[in-house]
Amino acid sequence: MSDQAVPRVDVSVGDVHHSQLVIGDHNTIQTAEGTKVTVLQVGDRPVPNLRPMPIPHRAAKVEIVGREEELALIASAAAAMPVQVYAPDGAGKTSLLKCAAQQTSGPAEGVVFEAARHRSLDEVQNGLYAAFWECDIPFIPDPAQIGGYLADREALVLLDDCDLDRSETETLLDRIPRCTLILASKARTLWSQGTARGLSDLDPAAAVRLLERELGRQLDREERAAAESLVTSLGGNPQLLVETAALVEDGGSLHELAEGSDALQRRLDSTALTDSQRRILEILALLDGAALGEEHVAALAGLPDAQRPLRELERRGWVKSASPRYRIVRRLPPDRSPESEAVERLLGHLTAWSEEAAPHAVADESEALERTLELGVAAERWEDTMALALATQGGLFAAGAWSSCQRVLQIGLRAAGTIEDASARAFALHQMGSQSLCLGDHQEAVANLSEALRIRESLGEQKGAELTRHNLDQLGGGGGGEGRRGGRNGGPPGPRAAIALTVLAVVAGIVVAIALAGGGGAKTSNASVPTAPHPTIPTQPTTPTEPTTPTEPTTPTEPTTPTEPTTPTQPQPGARPTITIASPQNGASFDEEAAATADFRCLPAEGAQRESCDGSIDGTPIETGDPLQMSAGKHTLRVIAVDDDGGRKVKEVTYSIEASPHPPPPDEPPEITIASPSERQYLQGEAIHAEYSCVDDVDKEVPCQGPVESGGAVETKSLGVHVFTVTATDSANHRVSKTVQYAVVEPGRKE
Repeated sequence: MSDQAVPRVDVSVGDVHHSQLVIGDHNTIQTAEGTKVTVLQVGDRPVPNLRPMPIPHRAAKVEIVGREEELALIASAAAAMPVQVYAPDGAGKTSLLKCAAQQTSGPAEGVVFEAARHRSLDEVQNGLYAAFWECDIPFIPDPAQIGGYLADREALVLLDDCDLDRSETETLLDRIPRCTLILASKARTLWSQGTARGLSDLDPAAAVRLLERELGRQLDREERAAAESLVTSLGGNPQLLVETAALVEDGGSLHELAEGSDALQRRLDSTALTDSQRRILEILALLDGAALGEEHVAALAGLPDAQRPLRELERRGWVKSASPRYRIVRRLPPDRSPESEAVERLLGHLTAWSEEAAPHAVADESEALERTLELGVAAERWEDTMALALATQGGLFAAGAWSSCQRVLQIGLRAAGTIEDASARAFALHQMGSQSLCLGDHQEAVANLSEALRIRESLGEQKGAELTRHNLDQLGGGGGGEGRRGGRNGGPPGPRAAIALTVLAVVAGIVVAIALAGGGGAKTSNASVPTAPHPTIPTQPTTPTEPTTPTEPTTPTEPTTPTEPTTPTQPQPGARPTITIASPQNGASFDEEAAATADFRCLPAEGAQRESCDGSIDGTPIETGDPLQMSAGKHTLRVIAVDDDGGRKVKEVTYSIEASPHPPPPDEPPEITIASPSERQYLQGEAIHAEYSCVDDVDKEVPCQGPVESGGAVETKSLGVHVFTVTATDSANHRVSKTVQYAVVEPGRKE
């Protein structure tokens, strides 16, 4: 692949001139050539101010029934005693959290309600920072500083649809030790502290009350009997009850619905959809479960207003709201692959919108944007895919959606490589390296910026090369927050320290060279940067400027960072290093589920010493022994070797990943087995443990949801008849419930 390829696409990245954002101790300016990063001098970091307290909650007011125990549990939460409710979609988690936000007084600083679906830990933390702090100059703390801005806050924090795993949840709790945290998730992730409770379906009485509320009237005696029978068959699932109420309002009757499943299946009948509703569902079906904003749905469906049909589709169980975004939750027959024309229209619409949208708006649509890029890759619409990736990345970066930004840039890098657009490839590498520089991952920054510089110099892109070289130079200027080099307030040392830094840099270069000669060092990541306990903030804010970095070299081809590979425009004469790539072999093919690793070695030319042996797959740095990129498609492993005599060699191999065949979704609903409790009498206070399981029609275990987890204690404290309902949902969204009734009697009265 030649770096001299002529760009094929006129890529726009929006109006980026003079747009400024300070990330930690790094001032960034967006230009047409990419992000310009300058390390701030001591005391130049902006000074955020706390927003007026208490923070008003932003959750819409809702009314719920039958969740008194869960609301009481949430009300009992406190700092260091978080609460999590978890259940599959349709159990009413969002409504529960919104109601709790209204009813719970919470700590003195107010209530923060955030939709956390598809958000990484960094993005969740940045959202909390923005809820508490404001600044005259756009400013986001870096990962080493964020804890200091959150540690002393005291608010009720409710995170809906939270995707954080167990480790990330524990890290978040460490960052907000004085806040009261409430989580709603699909699966349990809270283990080390607090209380996690599976959200069961409603009991029969509450389920009937929900039906009455949805119908807007009380049921008569005959209707109530039918409703009770219907509730038993549906298992008390709130979403199914809402859908049932919609069928009744359309002219159905509770008696008819209670008599058999055929009438209930009408809620799944796509032939009853209006033309507007079908057009909306076809668009959302393209995104395969990713949420898309209402305005985009309306534009793509050609509707002046999509709000009313979307709400009706939600009542009928076709879509779920993540207001003001919606995602499809039920397959739209016939199930077919997305049409290329529809994918092209989606790519074009979101590209044009991203070029003009505010950063926070782009970040809010990150889930749909990433899914659209995946569709573009699958359809091999490489030019359109690259255009969307480069139009989107700036907004994601500015909004602090850094994980999403990296994923988008990776796709853009792959698209640029496929169509051999070297200029766009260099731009993507520059952006990836600049973000890593701001977040403290200097190894990643050096790798990507060095490669971007090499390409830009080979293309003769003078302005772009100067910008990339400027960012590389910042790596030699120190800087960073507490726990890194720099002054008390976080900036780099002043000009008087330049000589001392140069001496230290030379010594560090020798140490790194010796370490690399012995086999290389460990990779770094954002997580390895120590967290500052509290930010040290100057008493008066200083508007950050672009200071002259004291370590900036006098000639562009002499980088100041000794660990950064020399990248001359033309290799120096003489012998060059040798590169051996044992794995993967050029042209190799692997299955998607294979476990393959990279294996490459570099040897310096005779009489020279090795300076670096840098590998990357599709632009992402990789070390020998690391797993290969295993996503379906073609990939390129590139290895660059540099020795101390100026010798430089590049070797590339390509390999492909074949997508593994996935088993078809199950045809039949899951089967539920309830071994305990059984339909019998138990003594009051008797110790009984639940035992149940759920499998699909290929004997594969599927998620089960009961009043208590399997193995948990069954309720025997209260006398009378009890209902124990277990619900299962398989990969094809078949949902089924099974109910067992048991009686609790006084000792001596057991029959």
